[in-house]
Amino acid sequence: MRVAALYDVHGNVHVLEAVLGDVEREGVDEIVFGGDIAAGPFPMEPLAPVRSLDVEAAAARIRASGWPTAEQFATENVLTVPSREEATAVFGG
Repeated sequence: MRVAALYDVHGNVHVLEAVLGDVEREGVDEIVFGGDIAAGPFPMEPLAPVRSLDVEAAAARIRASGWPTAEQFATENVLTVPSREEATAVFGG
């Protein structure tokens, strides 16, 4: 089994799309995201390509394991996405 482990997307949707293209060409069996998908310059844009993946088999295994799905985790742990002004006030800019 070939697994692609993708980490630290940090809102960089353009690189994510390029990497997903490579993953498809390589015939990877499973994709694992290690976190930090929706943070960074374009926090919402990477969610669409991630959600478009065929994740039914992986989601079934996750549910069977008792681990929360990414969507459950995000729903329970992400309260709001700060506005640009709020983010600039906190992180500078």
